Amino acid sequence: MTEPLLPCPFCASAGSIELDDNEWWYVRCPNGNCPAFNSNPYDTKAEAIAAWNTRAVPVAQRKGPEE
Repeated sequence: MTEPLLPCPFCASAGSIELDDNEWWYVRCPNGNCPAFNSNPYDTKAEAIAAWNTRAVPVAQRKGPEE
């Protein structure tokens, strides 16, 4: 079983997982203006989802140094 697909790390749109004609898996953001419009190609659906879901913590959610 694969893990759920997280929203786009740039625009928060719901991503979609797709298999192309060459049998490569991609995660795509539906927002054509988003820098994450296409992911890298992966051999398996699970690899594509895991890579898409791996991201840095957004700046707005980071904890600053203790004062």
